[in-house]
Amino acid sequence: MTTTTRDRAVSVLPPSYVRYYVLAALCAITAINYIQRNCIGAAETTIRADLDLTKEQTGDAMAWFFWTYALFQIPSGWLAQTWGPRRALTLYAVGWSLAIGLGAVATGLTELIGVRLAMGALQAGIFPCATMIMASWLPPSRRAFASGLLNSFMLIGGAVSSMLTGFLLTYLEWREVFALYALPGIAWAVWFAFWFRNRPRDHSAVNEAELEVIAAGRVDTPRTSPTPRKRDAESERAESVTTAPPHSQPHSTEAEEKQERETIAPDVRRLPFWAIFLSLPMWLIGIQQFFRAGANRFFDSWLPTYLQEVRGGSVLDAGMLSGLPMWAGVVGGLAGGWISDTVLRHTGSRTAGRKGVAIGSLLIATLCYVLAYPIADARLAVLMLSAGSFIGTFASPCAYSLTMDMGGKQLGVVFGTMNMAGNFGAWAFVWIIPRLVKWWDGWDLALAVFAGVHLLAAVCWLALNPRGIIGGGQQTTPEGASRTNF
Repeated sequence: MTTTTRDRAVSVLPPSYVRYYVLAALCAITAINYIQRNCIGAAETTIRADLDLTKEQTGDAMAWFFWTYALFQIPSGWLAQTWGPRRALTLYAVGWSLAIGLGAVATGLTELIGVRLAMGALQAGIFPCATMIMASWLPPSRRAFASGLLNSFMLIGGAVSSMLTGFLLTYLEWREVFALYALPGIAWAVWFAFWFRNRPRDHSAVNEAELEVIAAGRVDTPRTSPTPRKRDAESERAESVTTAPPHSQPHSTEAEEKQERETIAPDVRRLPFWAIFLSLPMWLIGIQQFFRAGANRFFDSWLPTYLQEVRGGSVLDAGMLSGLPMWAGVVGGLAGGWISDTVLRHTGSRTAGRKGVAIGSLLIATLCYVLAYPIADARLAVLMLSAGSFIGTFASPCAYSLTMDMGGKQLGVVFGTMNMAGNFGAWAFVWIIPRLVKWWDGWDLALAVFAGVHLLAAVCWLALNPRGIIGGGQQTTPEGASRTNF
């Protein structure tokens, strides 16, 4: 078969669907991650009794997780950029799974805190890695939905963790449950290391049609002095079997330029860290994440207490009702991602598809929270809060996908910076709410702060220019385009 005939045969093949398996793998490890992370909450009373601890001590052990989780966002993102997400995520998944397994042999508070510190540091890398993978494996017009899907699996993992841990504790000791939870993460990491490839072109199951789908909407810029990266034998062999260029390349210079576009990262140069941290878009993205992530902690941290103290609900009723906003957020993440991507495809504008959807969702969510306040019936009030959670969660995939759109070669650091800000916001909101309640002698001020931070997040989005690359100026790419290595 001549080269021309082979090229024509390959070109009519439908796209392979490896990118969807990659996304499914990320959803699976996200759920596993949150099950392992949150199981200590469901087992808290059992652990406290067994280790003879106080409630304050177990609370401190759980809280230490968020400090290392926040502080290691940027280092873990940098390591993912240096090693590649395949090796980095494999290391992280094995590490945090071993950490939860070691929790089974904890004999006191010190060991328990050590386990939580290690888990926070190692789990910090999951979303910088996942974001880099989605940026390489998905076209820009599908990234918000994929981000919403990950957000939903975060919430599902957290909800499943409480139910599954409670069920297992009726048959097993808490130490056995911790040891059992280590196994899925290790098994996933071993499979992922063998199956996954950082670049779609290097995966043996990806065909040329799928590469074209992934490349849609991207802009590839070669380096000023072509120095193609040396490719390993596995990559060369896989490409020779599974892919072919869409046309013949009679000139060696054209072949070199094509390989250069395929092997380099999207930007002309890797920006220094200071350029990212001094970038106004980076600050605005981080501050909106601080406010949104902080406000979200109201539902899983303080809403049950509010319903019992103010609305007169029982412990059971408060627990059941408090879950509704979180399940609404599961659906809201998917809906918001789909809406953001749809608007982006139809307008070609990040301003409309990312910024506009986020601002609209935050404003409508704030209105729902304000309307919920005067409703006397607790169930109806929580339903209104759930409507606000559903719509407000639209902003989450907008933020995640915008870091992919604007992250460039420093995507791991950009996303890590945003997520670090969000985790500090989560800690700050959980810490300040009971103090506001005590200072104001009631929940009114705390509820006003909860609603108000959504408006502050909307203001950050309003001031944000979604064009270009963070730290690299605002003229780097067209508004609807993205430059990412594939």
